[in-house]
Amino acid sequence: VYLDSSRRSAARKKAFAETLPQFLLTTASAMSAGLTLEQALRELSAGVTTAAEEEFHRAIQATVLGESLEAALGEMAQRMDSPDIRILQKATAIGRETGSSLTPILETVAESSLERAQVRREIGTLTAEGLMSAYVVIALPFLVFIFLLLSQPDYVSVLWTRPEGIGMSVAAIVLIAGGWIWLRRLISQETASL
Repeated sequence: VYLDSSRRSAARKKAFAETLPQFLLTTASAMSAGLTLEQALRELSAGVTTAAEEEFHRAIQATVLGESLEAALGEMAQRMDSPDIRILQKATAIGRETGSSLTPILETVAESSLERAQVRREIGTLTAEGLMSAYVVIALPFLVFIFLLLSQPDYVSVLWTRPEGIGMSVAAIVLIAGGWIWLRRLISQETASL
């Protein structure tokens, strides 16, 4: 249950991050047309077809129940782990205090979110290429072993009949498993930083 819920949460956050830039650009356009931030969010999140619309709809519902927009955006930023929403929350608070326009800030946040999404996609492509190379490198010793087992069984029988061979077999398996774990950890750390 925990793994399934973690997987669903990660998928939801990913869908939110992908739909957020377009939602913010549309919101900025609506504000340029004369709507306030709350009015634009209310109008644009009424359809609830994307993850971003659903989250903003939830935030607007919280404001209807008496919560401030800044607090609702803060909860959304925490729930979705989104730095863009944190920036929007702070900009909203500053905009309310100073009376400045939020439209340029929304456009800037949307552009930075688009750039971040593009970098994420590029890293995903490079990660997939790296993983494919790792699969080949990890499979190669096993394929060579199977080939030798079929073509010259006496040559490889040393690996399970003599103590030195057993030690080499165990060391090889441990090194391959360690390399795989190290590679997965390295990739997850690199992608988590974005």
